[in-house]
Amino acid sequence: MHTRTIPIDIVPGGEPPVINVSQYDKGSRIFDFVLFSSDGEFEIPSGATASINGMKPDGNGFDYTATLEGNTVTVEITEQMAAVAGRVPCKIEIEKNNTKILTEKFILKVDRAALDIDALSSESEVRQLYEIHENMQEIIGAAETAQAAQEAAEAAQTATSESAQAAARSAQAAAESAQAAAQAKTAIDEADLDSKLESIDTATSNGVTAVNNARENAIGVVDSKAQEVAGLKVNAEGVATQALAKANN
Repeated sequence: MHTRTIPIDIVPGGEPPVINVSQYDKGSRIFDFVLFSSDGEFEIPSGATASINGMKPDGNGFDYTATLEGNTVTVEITEQMAAVAGRVPCKIEIEKNNTKILTEKFILKVDRAALDIDALSSESEVRQLYEIHENMQEIIGAAETAQAAQEAAEAAQTATSESAQAAARSAQAAAESAQAAAQAKTAIDEADLDSKLESIDTATSNGVTAVNNARENAIGVVDSKAQEVAGLKVNAEGVATQALAKANN
């Protein structure tokens, strides 16, 4: 494993540094790009990400994620970066929250292999497409999950609609039952009223009879007492007469 440290300016326009590699290099060279600013101080924001992108002589490009630590960006040479011999212009890109800054251009000089026996063909490799390819199964699974969720939501909506209709029917039946109960209560109340009126009539009739009976009984008692008083009066008059007769004798 070969490691090299390369200062790289974030201010473009200077003479591009040249980095020599061999055609078909893969995973054997690591470059630490130390970022600086020739115009003054430069600070990489916390949470930023780094990548390297370039264009090969055959027109195919690449864009790979790199490792960022402090102001150092570490890049490992990949198969496609060294697939085509010639000069490959590259740049380092720093990004955070859709804000980007690119360094000066540098040249990856790919030295042609002595024996072209490798069947490797040059292709464009962009990290977003590479990540999509690597995560294809997850993407398919997510799509299937989303479809299943949509079908479940539609089924739930249908069930909810049916439940709402059943609830409406139940509510209507309850209303009809309540109406029937109200009518029955009214009938009962009316029947109770008739019964109460009949009871009042009976009680009144019984009261009148009782009053008449009491009156007749009172008259009888008065007559009886009057007769007793008359009898006592007669007896008193007899006793008085006898007493007067004795007194005269």
